[in-house]
Amino acid sequence: MAKKISEFETIKLKRKQKQVSKKIFLLSTLILIFMLCWHFRNNIAYVSNMVSINYNSFKNNTQYPKNILGEQPVELQKFNNNVMLICENSMNIYGAYQAAQIFNVNRNFSNGGICHNNKKIAMFDYATGNLNLYDKFKNVYNEQGKCKIYNVKIANNNSVAILSDSLHYASCVRVLDPNNKQIFNWNCTDSYVINAAFSPDSKKIAIVSLKSSEGNIQSTISIFDLKSGKLNSRINISDLIFDIIYSTSEKIVAITRNSIYFFNQDLQRFTTYDFKNEELLKFSCSNNIIALCFKKYSNGASSKIVTLNFAGDVLGESELKGVVKSLKVEGNNVGTLAEDRIFVFNRDMKMKKSYKCNVPIYDFLQIGNSMFLVSANELNKVKM
Repeated sequence: MAKKISEFETIKLKRKQKQVSKKIFLLSTLILIFMLCWHFRNNIAYVSNMVSINYNSFKNNTQYPKNILGEQPVELQKFNNNVMLICENSMNIYGAYQAAQIFNVNRNFSNGGICHNNKKIAMFDYATGNLNLYDKFKNVYNEQGKCKIYNVKIANNNSVAILSDSLHYASCVRVLDPNNKQIFNWNCTDSYVINAAFSPDSKKIAIVSLKSSEGNIQSTISIFDLKSGKLNSRINISDLIFDIIYSTSEKIVAITRNSIYFFNQDLQRFTTYDFKNEELLKFSCSNNIIALCFKKYSNGASSKIVTLNFAGDVLGESELKGVVKSLKVEGNNVGTLAEDRIFVFNRDMKMKKSYKCNVPIYDFLQIGNSMFLVSANELNKVKM
C-alpha cells in the first residue's frame, strides 16, 4: 500500500512540475513579447494604424462616375472644397460630398497648364499662347495667340498675372484685375520671367526672372506695387529659383536647386535652409507648413520628408521606403503616396494614419475626414 501511495505522489509531483514549467515558459514568452513590442513600438503602431483600402468591400466607399475610363489621370487638386481631377485631355470637378460632376472642360494639357484659387480657373497653352479664364464655372475671358505663355498666377482677390513672351522685349508680366482689365505691365529687357506670387492682400506681386551669362545663372526677385507700378525692392541670387511663395505673414520663400531662402517683405534674407547635396523631388505648402521630399539614396530606394515653418525652422522629418509619387499638405496634415501606401503625418512628421491600397493609385487628395483616390479607371472616396 505504501508503495502504491509513493508512486501516486511521484506522478502527482511530476504533473505539478510540468504545470510549473508551462507557467514559466508562458511567463518568459510574455516577457519576451513585451520586450520586442517595446523595442519596435513605432513599427507596431504603424501596423495598428494600417487600413487596407479595398474598393469592393470598404463600407464607406463612394464610387464616382467612371467618365475617366480610357483616359490617363494626372493629378487631383482641391478646388473650393471640391475635387478637381486633371486628366490628359480634360479637367473635371466633382462634389466632395456628392458623387456628381460639377464642371468639365475637354482640353489637351500636354503643352499647357492650369492654375486656380478657390473661385477662378485659368487654363493656358505654352506654345500657342491661348488663355481661358473661368469664374464660377463660366468662361469670362479669352486670349488667343498673343505670345507664348510661361505661367499664370491668380491672387486672392481674383486678379490674374500672365507671364509671357513679348514682341519687343525678352519677356513681360501683365496683371488683370478681378474684372479682367489690365492694371499692370512690366517688360523685362534682359531676362526671362519664370514665376510670380501675389501678396496675401493682392496689392503686390513678387516676380522671379532669370538670365544666364557664360554658364552662370542669376535669378532676380522683384516686388512691385500693383496700384502705382512702383518697384519696391529687388535682390539678385546666383542660383536658379524655380518657385516662389508669398506667405500669409508677408514672408517670401524662394526655392532653388540647392536651398530655400527666407526673406522678409523688404527682401532682406533672414535665414536659409540648405539641402546639403540632397536632391529635391517634390514640395508642397499650406499657410503654415512647407513640406519637402528628397531622394534619400541614388537608387531611389528611400525618400525623406522634411517639414519647415515660414520662419525657416525644421518641424520634423521622416524616411519612407520607395519613391514618393505625390506629396500634399492640407492644413496641418502632410500626406504622401509611396509605392502602394498613403501615409498621413502631422506637421512634426509624426504618423497619424497609414493606408494600404489594393490597386495602383495615381494620386490622392484629403478633404476633411475623406480621402479621394484616383486609379486608372475610377475616382473613389473613402472615410479616414
